[in-house]
Amino acid sequence: MKSVRSTQILNDVPGRVGTTFIEVVEENGKSTELQGTITAFKQNELISFKLTGVYNDTEVIYRFNGSTKKTVLTIDAFIRFKSFTKVVMPFMGPIFKKKIRAHFQSELEMLKKLCEQD
Repeated sequence: MKSVRSTQILNDVPGRVGTTFIEVVEENGKSTELQGTITAFKQNELISFKLTGVYNDTEVIYRFNGSTKKTVLTIDAFIRFKSFTKVVMPFMGPIFKKKIRAHFQSELEMLKKLCEQD
């Protein structure tokens, strides 16, 4: 993801499940640190992880279904807001949701271009 400025593996577990890491994410010149744990992993099929930060907790699941002709990537993201963000969600929720979807779409388009390079 282009908003991720750095990732540091804290504890690399064989099989990946349980691996912990820290990511620093930057948006609009502001950075925040997220602590993550890989919760599921099947090579070439699935990876999921939980991220915990000051403003939200997020669980993300990437699923890959493919054949020799195409690969379908499905992303499910579950976001639980905390702190003051939780209070403003009833008012700002639709704006946040639109922004998050646009961010994921941008990331997917960039990933698609990388995958289709010769």
